[in-house]
Amino acid sequence: MRKVSINNIESGSRLGKTIYNAQGSVLLSAGIELNEKYIKRLASLGITDLYIEDGLSEGIVIKDVVSDQTRREAKTIVCEVLKNASASNSVDREKVRGVARKLVQELLANGKIMINLMDIKSTDGYTYEHCVNVCILSVIMGIGLGYDIPSIEELAMGAILHDIGKIKIPNDILNKPDKLTEDEYNIIKQHTVFGYQILKNSGGFSLLTRYIALMHHERVDGSGYPVGIEGEKLHKFAKIVNVADVYDAMTSDRIYRPKLPVFKAVDYLSSMSSQQFDSDVVNCFLRYVAVYPVGTGVVLNNNMKGLVMRVNSLTTRPVVRIIYDENGDKLNDFYEINLMEIPDLYVVDTCEL
Repeated sequence: MRKVSINNIESGSRLGKTIYNAQGSVLLSAGIELNEKYIKRLASLGITDLYIEDGLSEGIVIKDVVSDQTRREAKTIVCEVLKNASASNSVDREKVRGVARKLVQELLANGKIMINLMDIKSTDGYTYEHCVNVCILSVIMGIGLGYDIPSIEELAMGAILHDIGKIKIPNDILNKPDKLTEDEYNIIKQHTVFGYQILKNSGGFSLLTRYIALMHHERVDGSGYPVGIEGEKLHKFAKIVNVADVYDAMTSDRIYRPKLPVFKAVDYLSSMSSQQFDSDVVNCFLRYVAVYPVGTGVVLNNNMKGLVMRVNSLTTRPVVRIIYDENGDKLNDFYEINLMEIPDLYVVDTCEL
């Protein structure tokens, strides 16, 4: 299996992973043969990538950190909670706690976590998918930093609701394809305060959960918003959700910009560690993220191209199935190389094959 941009999907390709809408209903089932009608319909829904099964990726297995069912349930509940909050200005705490607890339990049961998020993102369903991903990433970091289960569950609740305040922001500003004006950006920034107020008005949410909604855009150097708090004055959970939020946003297609490859998002977080982001949190995150996820097309320094088959403990040096040689010619017989065993070879870029 491998992920391919929908713009590069050819009619006749076989879908490798079932696609669901935000409400959890099946749009297309895994195994179906894609035609032009299907491809155009999915593109119109804002879906930018698909997983396919083909000869290049035969035998490559991509595992998500949570099950399809759990991810689907989480997105459905987030969708329902946000829609109800828009109408009532309050959040059902028990529904949120239930989905947060399930995500925490599943991630704790996953003995060897390597972040390889497999969700099929759409621009229309971005908010719900983003909330779930930020929760998953935050929980993984909470586990890695050694917090106890009650604390991780509280972190999960704050993470999955971190953007709840955006229900108060006009859609024409949230979805504006052009650069925001200063006034529009100031309106966007108010979602942190709105989120805190909504959770406070809902009742039952801890101060820390509300704090995460308020402070997840703060930076350790004091350059964030809404307060400009810095350093150790900022709670660790806000720092964790901050890193998760930035990573998932950077690796997602948005209406106003294309996504970045994982390795570039990782490089950005690394470069800003101790400046905008907490260094302990970033270092923890880097231990779990696959810099070149399984199924990703990569270019090596000798111009060979292939697909990542497995991720090693040093995630910048995966096992690669070589498909094109140094001259750009497609091989008749693919073979695999382990970059951990060949110091002179390394990945220089990602690509689609």
